[in-house]
Amino acid sequence: MRTLSRFRAPVRAALCLVLVLAVPAFADDAVEFSGEVKKVIAEKNKVSISDPQTKKQFTVTLDGKTKLSGLAKAGDLKKGDKVSGKYVVAPAGAYMASELSRK
Repeated sequence: MRTLSRFRAPVRAALCLVLVLAVPAFADDAVEFSGEVKKVIAEKNKVSISDPQTKKQFTVTLDGKTKLSGLAKAGDLKKGDKVSGKYVVAPAGAYMASELSRK
């Protein structure tokens, strides 16, 4: 048992290194989208969008890194607005908007 515990620290360090190196790869995996605003939850900086081509609805979250065009904050949007942008999928599965433009 003593030999196994000797390997735990290096294995943990290697796993942490892999995770740290993998995070920047997510930034290159931005997904472009366009659609119509279905719902705005301004206090949570979330916008639900319906894609007219796929008929799917999804929610993007805005943060301080989101590049905005045609609006200053999520609360400036209203149901029916046409939008486009890019999002990345966070490790927890949330869609984080990297860009959002009102058309």
